[in-house]
Amino acid sequence: MDTIETLYAERLREDSSAKGDGEKHPDVMQKWRRALAHVANYCIENRMKTPLGKPMDTFNKIGGELLRLAKEVMVSPASAAKPPSQSRGNVTSSRDKGSKEDDDSLDIGEPRYYSSYSIL
Repeated sequence: MDTIETLYAERLREDSSAKGDGEKHPDVMQKWRRALAHVANYCIENRMKTPLGKPMDTFNKIGGELLRLAKEVMVSPASAAKPPSQSRGNVTSSRDKGSKEDDDSLDIGEPRYYSSYSIL
């Protein structure tokens, strides 16, 4: 996790040195890919088995969710400007809508598994 903290600190330093010049940082995606690679390596080296599955399954699901969230942010930057006064019910309902869209791409006969295991 030191790599992610380093990336965050470096980004803060770059933002403060830019002082609002609006310059884009083209290497940010490269740094995030490197951070994801480190997370994947950590999952595999430590044989991280979770209720999500084996180490590679766990990493793929985490990576897929991060990519989905990144695409959501890139597509609708106006959604970040919403007031924080939304109730928890609204957040849940928006999640349900997103999951319905994801269900369209799944095979109808695909079984869903729920696990009662807890991560220690």
